[in-house]
Amino acid sequence: GFFMRFDVIHYDQIGSTSVEAARLVKANNITAPMLVSAASQHNGKGSRGRSWQSLQGNVYATYVFPVDLKSGSTHLTVYPISVATQQTVQEFLPDRRVQIKWPNDILVEGRKVSGALHEIVSQGSISYFLAGIGINVTSHPTSDVLFPACDFTVFTDQAVSAQTVIQCLTARLEQALKNWEENSFQSVRDEYLKSAYGLGERMTISANGDR
Repeated sequence: GFFMRFDVIHYDQIGSTSVEAARLVKANNITAPMLVSAASQHNGKGSRGRSWQSLQGNVYATYVFPVDLKSGSTHLTVYPISVATQQTVQEFLPDRRVQIKWPNDILVEGRKVSGALHEIVSQGSISYFLAGIGINVTSHPTSDVLFPACDFTVFTDQAVSAQTVIQCLTARLEQALKNWEENSFQSVRDEYLKSAYGLGERMTISANGDR
């Protein structure tokens, strides 16, 4: 399979890892699966056009890898990525309830610790999946949304570096993508459903977005 190892480009500070990843694709500078990470961002992107507050000590990472749009299964890529992120957070907070809120927010005890922004960028005949992932490790933004934010320090006294979390996330993601490729989507789906938030419950979908 083609996505096994991610080459890493790391910045101390950057506008947005996803914007930089897209720029690298367009400049034909992606020759292998790649991870663009940053210690801090000053122009991070969240879902629905919102900005993602980027505080030092947290994870800002965009994974870039080629996808075959003709296969018709590109939209399923969100699942192994969410599974890898959930497993990563669970590893650092082993005794907490860590769930995936569809499609790709990660909740710890009902509070949002991670969000992701996915896009597809094509260059020439090759299309790349860009999975931008933010994980609150040492701090979190304050807001009054339905799922308030949290970070690792809310639940553990153990100091964790963003770099350690990224290493774990990368290994988990490589494993989840490999699992999908070698075993079938069903195995990934089963992993996803094990930690899905609100499974079998009535859900309220609000028209104004982030619920």
